[in-house]
Amino acid sequence: MHHRSEPLLRAAAAAAASKASDFKPQELANLVWAYASMEYRDDKMLAAVARQAHSLAEQFNEQELSNLIWGLGKLRYGDPALFSHLLRCVASKLHAFTPQVRARAPPTLPAEPRRSLARLPLQLLLLPLLLPLLLPLLPVSACLSQAETQTPRRRRDRRRRRRLQGIANVAWGIATAGHRDEPLFRRLLSKCVRELPANDVQGLANLMWAAGALGVRDEAFMAAAVGECCRRADDLSPQQLANVLWACVTLDWADPRAIARLADAAAARSGGFEPQALSNCAWALARLGAAPGAAPGAARPQAFEALAAAALPKARAFTAQGCANLLWAFATAGHPHPKLFDAIGGQAVQRIDSFSPHNCSVTAWACASARHYSPALCDALLARALGASAAAAAPSAQPPEGGVDGDAGERAGAAPLAPQGAANLLWALARLGHPVAGGPHAGALRDAAVRLMPSMARQELCNSGWALAALGLMDGRAWGAFCAALGAADV
Repeated sequence: MHHRSEPLLRAAAAAAASKASDFKPQELANLVWAYASMEYRDDKMLAAVARQAHSLAEQFNEQELSNLIWGLGKLRYGDPALFSHLLRCVASKLHAFTPQVRARAPPTLPAEPRRSLARLPLQLLLLPLLLPLLLPLLPVSACLSQAETQTPRRRRDRRRRRRLQGIANVAWGIATAGHRDEPLFRRLLSKCVRELPANDVQGLANLMWAAGALGVRDEAFMAAAVGECCRRADDLSPQQLANVLWACVTLDWADPRAIARLADAAAARSGGFEPQALSNCAWALARLGAAPGAAPGAARPQAFEALAAAALPKARAFTAQGCANLLWAFATAGHPHPKLFDAIGGQAVQRIDSFSPHNCSVTAWACASARHYSPALCDALLARALGASAAAAAPSAQPPEGGVDGDAGERAGAAPLAPQGAANLLWALARLGHPVAGGPHAGALRDAAVRLMPSMARQELCNSGWALAALGLMDGRAWGAFCAALGAADV
């Protein structure tokens, strides 16, 4: 665990911001790496560091570029101009890219103490923070100092691992910061294809996740990376398995044998999944099992049974997005699990205020598809979907604020109910036979359907018309809107 002292971090950040113009490349890389490792973001410091890094970009060596880009990505500091400049430097050094996994220790501190905090060297301010991070690296440094005693083959293998780790760090940093440079990213992938067997599983998972996040599908890389992940599936952690499967979905790589191997590995490690990784893994397996051309049984029922068993004792830890994704996955995979739906449905009711309209419609659809009916859950989902949708559509609505953690899930109320979401919600309530007519939300639900019908696809429109009739909500105005939208859809 990293030592984290908020007052010291703030003081060091303020000192760094005021003296950033004096920093050298290694000091800039060490600083960003340290703050990223402790997940502490200071925008003023980062802006000052970015200016200095931009002016010194050509002076960074490969290791420093790798650490700096990784740290900026970790802190979600995606300055487009800075990233473009840094990546041009990466491209110019790619032929000899051999960074280490971690930044080097700061240079030796001067012996004489300074008189005030403002005049202390930044390395001294960060020393209590960096020591816990750097101490575990001492054995690595010791090994490096003994390189003379190693065989040439072992030295070559070590260099290959460092090169691949550096490329993985750069790729991960680019993707996490959301900076798109497809030509360079493809060069990074091509650079490491032949040497993937020398990479560790963390690097493999990071490379695949980065490719998925940026939407860059390279056939040679995917074939090699997925094959290597399958070969070493037993070494992948639960989070790494979830990331690899997510990348396969995002890049439409649905090799049945590979997915079956990864699904078996996920089942074997199901107890070690954190809630978010568990829901992501189930979501990915469901998507891959339902993909066109997927082999029968690709969804691996035994994997879903193992994931359900792992999810039950953790039900209270699932977020709104996690609840929706997990139930959607089990419904899509055709693996209804009453105990799981009861537990996650109960958690959804407890966390309903954090559900977005989209979360509500997905959860309702999953319950209806699995024929799992909970009146309390249906009432909560309907009320929340309509209320959050109205709030999100209001002119005064503000976009939700993000954080350093970069929550990838939907924020509550981030967007009003979409046409597909409205159609799914209507269909689910009707299929479950939930009483809506005469209730407090009947008028608002009908109004939402009428408003969104012109934007619905034909299938969504037909489902909505059937649902309105089944729920007893099809009045003259709704019928007119339905007929008009259906006529327009036929044109």
